[in-house]
Amino acid sequence: MSHPSWQNRGMKRENCDESEGQALGLLELPFIPATKPARPENTLPGPFAVSGFRYHDGPRCLPRLRVGEALSLHPEPDNPYDAFAVEILFGRAKLGYVPRFCNQRLSRLLAGGADLRCEVARLDADASPWDAVAVRVSLSAGGKAN
Repeated sequence: MSHPSWQNRGMKRENCDESEGQALGLLELPFIPATKPARPENTLPGPFAVSGFRYHDGPRCLPRLRVGEALSLHPEPDNPYDAFAVEILFGRAKLGYVPRFCNQRLSRLLAGGADLRCEVARLDADASPWDAVAVRVSLSAGGKAN
């Protein structure tokens, strides 16, 4: 275990006055806990994989999907497993759901009348089913994310 340079010189902390401590880089700093940076209010989640893709119509629709393809979001407040569930639809076909890590925000935005646009961001037919399709959600021109 390495010791601060003042200990290597045979000095004791209690024998150092403040100016010596500053010269040796021994300032006492307050503890500041690590926190996540605040997300701006109008920021939406980045591209994310469609949750449950393999359990719905996703695999059947995969050959017809294209990057940039418009999809629709439909809240499912009566979903018995998650009151914030948001379906991702390709026409009438259900590709799956918005994942839980971001569905609460998107569900509330949709309930508040925000005009959200959803599109295919990434396709990989060779990827595992849970990573085959990623989507991007953004505000339509003039939409609000309050």
